[in-house]
Amino acid sequence: MARTRILRKKIKEILEREGHLTGGQIKEFLDNETRWGGGSINSVVMLLSCNGDVEKKDFKEEIWQHKRHRQIVWGLKE
Repeated sequence: MARTRILRKKIKEILEREGHLTGGQIKEFLDNETRWGGGSINSVVMLLSCNGDVEKKDFKEEIWQHKRHRQIVWGLKE
């Protein structure tokens, strides 16, 4: 199986098990559950955006060092 196909399958399993997650949280799960890791956050988010089973659910806002950061919350399509 190709690496991309394995990662897409693993992302779907993680979202089924954990529910809605941000791209960074999904990357952490991929790093812990695969031998080679999930790659960069950018590559993980690209896999999420191109995957037909996954969609954007919400935005999560955090304030860090007096700056506002928005993260996309991803989940499985219903």
